[in-house]
Amino acid sequence: MDNNKKKSFWATLPGILTAAAGFVTAIAGLIGVLYQVGVIGDPRVPPPERPRSEQPTPPVPREETPAPPEPQRTFRVVEASLRADPFNYSGPCPITLTFAGRISVVGGNGTVSYRFARSDGASAPIRRISFDQAGSKDVQTSWRLGGPGFTYSGWQALRIFEPQELDSNRASFNVRCEERGAGIPPPKKPEISQVDFDAVQQIYVALRTTVDCREIKHLVDRLTAYYTNTNLVPENARYSVLYPTKKEVPTIADLARDRVIRIQGAKRDCFRD
Repeated sequence: MDNNKKKSFWATLPGILTAAAGFVTAIAGLIGVLYQVGVIGDPRVPPPERPRSEQPTPPVPREETPAPPEPQRTFRVVEASLRADPFNYSGPCPITLTFAGRISVVGGNGTVSYRFARSDGASAPIRRISFDQAGSKDVQTSWRLGGPGFTYSGWQALRIFEPQELDSNRASFNVRCEERGAGIPPPKKPEISQVDFDAVQQIYVALRTTVDCREIKHLVDRLTAYYTNTNLVPENARYSVLYPTKKEVPTIADLARDRVIRIQGAKRDCFRD
């Protein structure tokens, strides 16, 4: 055997060990690749979680702005005002004070029911005023009072009943009457008034034929407006004024009271409350 001939490296022990190590490394790499692609290993094991810094941020929900409420369209009174003219009087009496007012509405068309309220407690009739659209309308009334040496401080106001209850400001006034003296004529004597008599009778006839209690009360309020009328009933009609007591010379005020008493007796169902 030729001792000079060299052996191959892979036939030596170091070569064999190197080859074995390379083989093992190759097998390990192949197993790692197969594990990563899922060929081998437990498929139930979830993949590793992303770091928190890499997780996507959920979108912030967008808040919706609520729609503004629809404007109120209900028919209603928004203002009622009243003023006295004159509001501070000193001089001869009796004096007639004028009260001018205004009612303002919104919300379309409708009817306003109101009356004038006075500091002396007098009952005025209920009045009605119609509106075709939003806006304002003027109203007016008067108050005659006073006599020699008379002094009075009072007020009058608008009282709304429909479409809602509302009171205006109080229109205050002061009256200071002069003592009777030279140049001041004596008070006028009551006169027979056919016009006032016919007006009261017209309301009374309407009351006798009306069956609606609300309308009956409205007409009675109109009669009570004559409770301060000192004019005289015509002679040919004085016999009909009997209540609450018969008088030889009844006034229009006596006539109005008589008619109210008659209606309250005939239509008592409307006056139970």
